Amino acid sequence: MSRRRYFADELLAEWFTVDAQTPLADLMGRLRQLKSRTASVWLDPHNWVYDRRNNPGFAENETLAKALESGRSYLVGDGMTAGQFRRRFSSSCLPWQRMACLIAHHHPEITIEVNIEKPPLIYKIYWRGPEYVEIGLPHQEHGGERHWVCPPPFTRKVLVNVD
Repeated sequence: MSRRRYFADELLAEWFTVDAQTPLADLMGRLRQLKSRTASVWLDPHNWVYDRRNNPGFAENETLAKALESGRSYLVGDGMTAGQFRRRFSSSCLPWQRMACLIAHHHPEITIEVNIEKPPLIYKIYWRGPEYVEIGLPHQEHGGERHWVCPPPFTRKVLVNVD
Protein backbone atom coordinates (compact mmCIF):
# COMPACT_ATOMS: atom_id res chain seq x y z
CA MET A 1 0.00 0.00 0.00
CA SER A 2 1.36 3.37 -0.94
CA ARG A 3 2.08 5.99 1.68
CA ARG A 4 -0.51 8.33 0.15
CA ARG A 5 -3.19 5.62 0.20
CA TYR A 6 -2.39 4.76 3.82
CA PHE A 7 -2.70 8.42 4.79
CA ALA A 8 -6.06 8.69 2.97
CA ASP A 9 -7.35 5.57 4.77
CA GLU A 10 -6.27 7.02 8.12
CA LEU A 11 -8.10 10.29 7.40
CA LEU A 12 -11.26 8.44 6.35
CA ALA A 13 -11.19 6.30 9.49
CA GLU A 14 -11.07 9.44 11.62
CA TRP A 15 -13.65 11.20 9.43
CA PHE A 16 -16.17 8.36 9.81
CA THR A 17 -15.85 8.11 13.59
CA VAL A 18 -19.40 8.88 14.68
CA ASP A 19 -21.31 8.25 17.88
CA ALA A 20 -24.47 9.53 19.51
CA GLN A 21 -22.53 12.28 21.35
CA THR A 22 -21.16 13.82 18.14
CA PRO A 23 -23.14 17.03 17.56
CA LEU A 24 -25.56 16.76 14.65
CA ALA A 25 -24.37 20.10 13.22
CA ASP A 26 -20.80 18.76 13.07
CA LEU A 27 -21.94 15.58 11.32
CA MET A 28 -24.00 17.49 8.78
CA GLY A 29 -20.99 19.74 8.16
CA ARG A 30 -18.87 16.70 7.35
CA LEU A 31 -21.55 15.42 4.98
CA ARG A 32 -21.81 18.79 3.24
CA GLN A 33 -18.03 18.83 2.75
CA LEU A 34 -18.22 15.43 1.06
CA LYS A 35 -20.98 16.59 -1.35
CA SER A 36 -20.60 20.39 -1.45
CA ARG A 37 -19.49 20.71 -5.08
CA THR A 38 -22.27 18.70 -6.64
CA ALA A 39 -25.22 18.77 -4.28
CA SER A 40 -27.17 20.47 -1.57
CA VAL A 41 -27.74 18.63 1.70
CA TRP A 42 -30.85 19.19 3.81
CA LEU A 43 -31.93 17.93 7.17
CA ASP A 44 -35.59 17.09 7.73
CA PRO A 45 -36.22 16.90 11.50
CA HIS A 46 -38.95 14.30 10.87
CA ASN A 47 -38.62 10.57 10.15
CA TRP A 48 -41.98 8.84 9.59
CA VAL A 49 -40.50 5.40 10.43
CA TYR A 50 -39.03 6.60 13.73
CA ASP A 51 -42.38 8.15 14.64
CA ARG A 52 -44.09 4.74 14.56
CA ARG A 53 -41.37 2.79 16.41
CA ASN A 54 -43.69 2.20 19.39
CA ASN A 55 -46.52 0.75 17.28
CA PRO A 56 -47.36 -2.92 17.91
CA GLY A 57 -45.42 -5.20 15.57
CA PHE A 58 -42.83 -2.58 14.59
CA ALA A 59 -39.83 -4.55 15.86
CA GLU A 60 -40.91 -7.71 14.01
CA ASN A 61 -41.61 -5.92 10.72
CA GLU A 62 -38.63 -3.56 10.47
CA THR A 63 -35.81 -6.12 10.34
CA LEU A 64 -33.02 -6.41 7.81
CA ALA A 65 -33.96 -10.02 7.05
CA LYS A 66 -37.56 -9.02 6.21
CA ALA A 67 -36.40 -6.12 4.04
CA LEU A 68 -33.99 -8.35 2.10
CA GLU A 69 -36.57 -11.11 1.68
CA SER A 70 -39.16 -8.59 0.50
CA GLY A 71 -36.67 -7.14 -1.99
CA ARG A 72 -35.70 -10.58 -3.28
CA SER A 73 -39.34 -11.57 -3.67
CA TYR A 74 -40.18 -8.33 -5.51
CA LEU A 75 -37.14 -8.18 -7.81
CA VAL A 76 -36.39 -11.83 -8.67
CA GLY A 77 -38.94 -14.10 -7.00
CA ASP A 78 -37.89 -17.61 -6.04
CA GLY A 79 -35.41 -17.90 -8.91
CA MET A 80 -32.47 -16.92 -6.71
CA THR A 81 -31.30 -17.82 -3.20
CA ALA A 82 -30.99 -15.12 -0.56
CA GLY A 83 -27.19 -15.27 -0.76
CA GLN A 84 -27.18 -14.99 -4.54
CA PHE A 85 -29.60 -12.06 -4.37
CA ARG A 86 -27.46 -10.23 -1.84
CA ARG A 87 -24.30 -10.71 -3.95
CA ARG A 88 -25.93 -9.72 -7.24
CA PHE A 89 -27.82 -6.66 -6.01
CA SER A 90 -25.15 -5.37 -3.62
CA SER A 91 -22.90 -2.39 -4.35
CA SER A 92 -20.42 -0.22 -2.48
CA CYS A 93 -21.59 2.89 -0.71
CA LEU A 94 -20.02 6.15 -1.81
CA PRO A 95 -18.26 8.06 0.99
CA TRP A 96 -21.11 10.57 1.29
CA GLN A 97 -23.67 7.73 1.45
CA ARG A 98 -21.68 6.07 4.21
CA MET A 99 -21.54 9.32 6.19
CA ALA A 100 -25.28 9.93 5.68
CA CYS A 101 -26.05 6.37 6.88
CA LEU A 102 -23.88 6.84 9.97
CA ILE A 103 -25.69 10.08 10.78
CA ALA A 104 -29.13 8.52 10.25
CA HIS A 105 -28.18 5.52 12.37
CA HIS A 106 -27.05 7.66 15.31
CA HIS A 107 -29.85 10.22 14.90
CA PRO A 108 -32.88 8.09 13.92
CA GLU A 109 -35.36 10.92 14.40
CA ILE A 110 -34.19 12.73 11.23
CA THR A 111 -34.29 12.25 7.47
CA ILE A 112 -31.38 13.45 5.34
CA GLU A 113 -32.09 14.73 1.84
CA VAL A 114 -29.30 15.09 -0.71
CA ASN A 115 -30.16 16.93 -3.94
CA ILE A 116 -27.70 16.36 -6.77
CA GLU A 117 -27.92 18.72 -9.74
CA LYS A 118 -26.41 16.65 -12.58
CA PRO A 119 -27.86 14.16 -13.13
CA PRO A 120 -30.90 15.38 -11.18
CA LEU A 121 -31.21 13.01 -8.22
CA ILE A 122 -32.93 13.44 -4.86
CA TYR A 123 -31.81 10.94 -2.22
CA LYS A 124 -33.53 10.45 1.12
CA ILE A 125 -31.60 8.58 3.81
CA TYR A 126 -33.31 7.52 7.01
CA TRP A 127 -33.31 4.99 9.86
CA ARG A 128 -35.54 1.94 9.34
CA GLY A 129 -34.82 0.13 12.58
CA PRO A 130 -31.90 -0.94 14.71
CA GLU A 131 -30.50 -3.19 11.96
CA TYR A 132 -30.31 -0.90 8.93
CA VAL A 133 -30.71 2.46 7.24
CA GLU A 134 -32.58 2.98 3.97
CA ILE A 135 -31.24 4.96 1.02
CA GLY A 136 -34.01 5.97 -1.35
CA LEU A 137 -34.50 7.73 -4.65
CA PRO A 138 -38.25 8.20 -4.13
CA HIS A 139 -39.05 10.45 -7.13
CA GLN A 140 -39.59 9.06 -10.62
CA GLU A 141 -38.42 12.27 -12.28
CA HIS A 142 -35.25 12.49 -10.14
CA GLY A 143 -33.43 9.18 -10.57
CA GLY A 144 -36.31 6.74 -10.68
CA GLU A 145 -37.83 5.00 -7.73
CA ARG A 146 -35.08 2.90 -6.18
CA HIS A 147 -34.44 1.88 -2.60
CA TRP A 148 -31.45 0.22 -0.96
CA VAL A 149 -31.01 -1.19 2.53
CA CYS A 150 -27.69 -0.53 4.18
CA PRO A 151 -26.66 -2.39 7.36
CA PRO A 152 -23.76 -1.33 9.59
CA PRO A 153 -20.85 -0.69 8.99
CA PHE A 154 -22.52 1.09 6.02
CA THR A 155 -19.93 0.17 3.40
CA ARG A 156 -22.33 -1.80 1.15
CA LYS A 157 -25.96 -1.36 0.17
CA VAL A 158 -28.44 -3.86 -1.30
CA LEU A 159 -31.05 -2.84 -3.89
CA VAL A 160 -34.52 -3.93 -2.73
CA ASN A 161 -36.92 -1.89 -4.90
CA VAL A 162 -37.03 -0.54 -8.46
CA ASP A 163 -40.19 1.01 -9.94
